[in-house]
Amino acid sequence: MEKLYSTTEAAKILGISTQGVHYRIKKNQLKSIKKNNKVYVYLDVKEEEKENNKIDLNEIIKQKDLQIKILKKFIKQIKKQYKAEINRLERIQKETIEVFKSEIELLKNAFVELKNVYKLENKNKLKYISLKNFIKIFLDKGYNDKDIKMMILDRIKNKDERFIFDESSNEIVVLFSDFSDLEEIITRSRL
Repeated sequence: MEKLYSTTEAAKILGISTQGVHYRIKKNQLKSIKKNNKVYVYLDVKEEEKENNKIDLNEIIKQKDLQIKILKKFIKQIKKQYKAEINRLERIQKETIEVFKSEIELLKNAFVELKNVYKLENKNKLKYISLKNFIKIFLDKGYNDKDIKMMILDRIKNKDERFIFDESSNEIVVLFSDFSDLEEIITRSRL
């Protein structure tokens, strides 16, 4: 038995949108009539079909609650994984920093060792002359023996690094250089 329904009611019964109802009317898939500037649709719907097409709100609420419960569990699990990952990354960061600190310390020690080796190598490459040859150089420049010895004592007292005690020969040796500053010292002491 056909009944007359508004387009909104027909959309609910058919389970489609009102635009879908208007589309079916246009395509002559649904019989319609226009009364008082409103469109009505003829439908042959049994009461039980109407009940089947009604939306069961309780079922929707149950499904919504179930989805919320699942999402909450999922969010809880994701938070737990996130915290575990943060802890893991922080631990790795601390370990990496410790490794870098120890590597830096090793590099510092290696640098100090190389520096000391380089000093020893350069020290061994430096040319030293005996104290006798040093005195001879100054005697050849016209300085007297007494002034030269006074200058040597003054330089040793002032810890001049050019005057070194050589343990292997038990003698004082002098680092060879141009000695112009020492000539000035002798000249000043004469005044």
